[in-house]
Amino acid sequence: MAPTLEYARLDTALVGPVIALALWTFFMELWMYSYRLPDLEKYKVKLSPNMTNDDLNRPIPRSRQWPADNYNHLHEQPTVFYAVALGLTFLQAVDGTSAALAWAYVGARVVHSVVQASTNVIMVSSGVMRSEGDLDVLMVRIDEVLALRAFELAAVRTDIEGRVCGILVSRGR
Repeated sequence: MAPTLEYARLDTALVGPVIALALWTFFMELWMYSYRLPDLEKYKVKLSPNMTNDDLNRPIPRSRQWPADNYNHLHEQPTVFYAVALGLTFLQAVDGTSAALAWAYVGARVVHSVVQASTNVIMVSSGVMRSEGDLDVLMVRIDEVLALRAFELAAVRTDIEGRVCGILVSRGR
């Protein structure tokens, strides 16, 4: 039996937030380079293969480094989000609440990026980051229940199929 359209949408409901966050990361990369490349020339940074990040950033004002800091952060905490969202999608353990939480996480991540890259008000960006972590944990908890339910249903289905096969074999079919 083919999945219904509603089921198919729900089954892939976390893919949209995953793609949206990946696209946001690419946007932040453009923002970072829109600062970084002109700043290398403006602040006369002499590049060498032995440079550390500190060497590179030393002559550049901190406020001009904020987009790069945020770009780096988009490769840290969100990796857990990607793993959870894709894992739950593959397990088919997704519901409307987890999809809403995933979109809320992406929204919080965007707010965090804008705050950190433009003003870097630590109390605001760290508060937003904390809410991102809370959303991630909540999504895992809800979907943990869904995943367990999916495993239980698969076990019941396997048991029923085994019994049916046993009956058919015993009847010579």
